[in-house]
Amino acid sequence: MNTNKVFGIVGSTVLAATLLLNPYGIQWGKEETKASASSFNRDLFVSSNSDFHTLISDIKKDKLEDQKLTKSVLDKREIKLSHGNGKTASLEGYEDLLFKVQEVREDKELQKKLEKAIKTGAKVYLYGGVSVPEFADLLNLDKVTADGKDKNGKTMTFRFDEHEADLAKVNKFKKNPNAAYEYGKDFVYDLVGYTFNENEENKLIITNINSYDKDGNDVETTEEEILSDVLLATAQTIDAEEKKYAVAQSPKLFGFLLPNSAKAEVTTVKSNDYRIYGYANYGGITVGRTITDWILQKATSDGSSTWDFFNVMDRTTIDASDGYAAKKLWVDHDIPYDRDYIWDWDPGDTSSGSYSVGAEAPWGFSVGYEFTTDPVVDEIGNQDLDYGRWSVTDNNMDGERFKPGTFWKSSQSARYARMTITERGTFQKISANYYSPVSSDVSIAVSYSY
Repeated sequence: MNTNKVFGIVGSTVLAATLLLNPYGIQWGKEETKASASSFNRDLFVSSNSDFHTLISDIKKDKLEDQKLTKSVLDKREIKLSHGNGKTASLEGYEDLLFKVQEVREDKELQKKLEKAIKTGAKVYLYGGVSVPEFADLLNLDKVTADGKDKNGKTMTFRFDEHEADLAKVNKFKKNPNAAYEYGKDFVYDLVGYTFNENEENKLIITNINSYDKDGNDVETTEEEILSDVLLATAQTIDAEEKKYAVAQSPKLFGFLLPNSAKAEVTTVKSNDYRIYGYANYGGITVGRTITDWILQKATSDGSSTWDFFNVMDRTTIDASDGYAAKKLWVDHDIPYDRDYIWDWDPGDTSSGSYSVGAEAPWGFSVGYEFTTDPVVDEIGNQDLDYGRWSVTDNNMDGERFKPGTFWKSSQSARYARMTITERGTFQKISANYYSPVSSDVSIAVSYSY
């Protein structure tokens, strides 16, 4: 990242104060991404043979109705866009690189260039139908990982680069006729991005885009839709860097200017290791999305010499936009291997607007949550087939965050825990006329080897 430092203590104080006290926002549904007139910027290279300059010019001139979010990001962020033939262009000096996966598959020399770039700190994006394991193979990466912490603060490293076919050689899948996905096959995404920079926001990026034309038919995702998501992710990274800088400066430079409550608030800033989005786009415009975060935890002191005990706490927000309502969120937590057994999953059925998630020993905790609306939660999991599952519905759940949890026991001899999370959002136009609903869909395999 290019950070043009403000010289002198006075200048640093002004910049940090600006970041903390005078932000402005880019609105998307219920979420606000804060920006500021800071000196942080990133250089993004896009490998494209299309008329890229015309596209960007049209976006900036507001000629494209379906690219208003992209325009707002370009207007308010310091993102320098370059494009060209990725095979011949120099990739040095760029923080972010965006390539079509087919282009990379067909060019061994390009694979080496991207391997060098990612291993020297760049974030590389591949799009057009790519799995995380293929991403790792193409760039010659030993692992694609992200870190999380358990409830005791212990760091746990999760892998995403393992081929399902390879895992199936040593792990037997259950026979689940109700599975939300096909066992033994890698999840394929519209976009995968990754960097080795441990301190960067959104170290791993996974995006699925379900695109529909104005007749409600499935259509191919466009390069413009991919670019829009990459720009939004880059803007989020800049935003996180600004906040980190402000936090680092505030205690020593102008802590006396802020009340105690403000000090406490800014010190909570931290990076997220992964960004998992599922989009529903209608006529090229994003009308709905899900944003998924999760925590995998291992119970301690369980006293068993046969089993280890795990849980995943899922946190998924559903957003609607452009005159659409978020009608349904469908969530699946699947324990795929026949040596592992589900223990419990929460919440149960409810329509009260509040619910709790927890389990007895060895986990021994329970936590309560509330919706801002009163959606109906229908618990539809299955003990015999080892999955927790929920259908959450309401007239409009725009901005709601659902936080289910699933608990299971895993064979201690395997020393490998795995669960898959699937999130599907359903969105419908708010209109006197009927419009077919559209949906988002994204799955992620969560694994921990110990």
